[in-house]
Amino acid sequence: MELFETIAARGSKRKFTNEPVPRDIVKKCVEAAGRAPSPHNEQPWKFVAVFNSAKLNEMGKVVGVKLDRLFSAAPVDAEIARKVKW
Repeated sequence: MELFETIAARGSKRKFTNEPVPRDIVKKCVEAAGRAPSPHNEQPWKFVAVFNSAKLNEMGKVVGVKLDRLFSAAPVDAEIARKVKW
């Protein structure tokens, strides 16, 4: 598929299944993300793939607490805060 066909055909997904994503697909996605451009071609990022749903839920709760603290410490538009927390 050509670049512009790919861009035109892309879409947002808002409904997901509980079906696990095969590890080889996750690996390919992480490898592709690692090739993204960065200043001075440094690619300073690190990736962690979490497959344990209980751990993901725990991480989500921790992030929620941190966001609450962040939003209470600085003036933030309520609608933006709601969207970020969602």
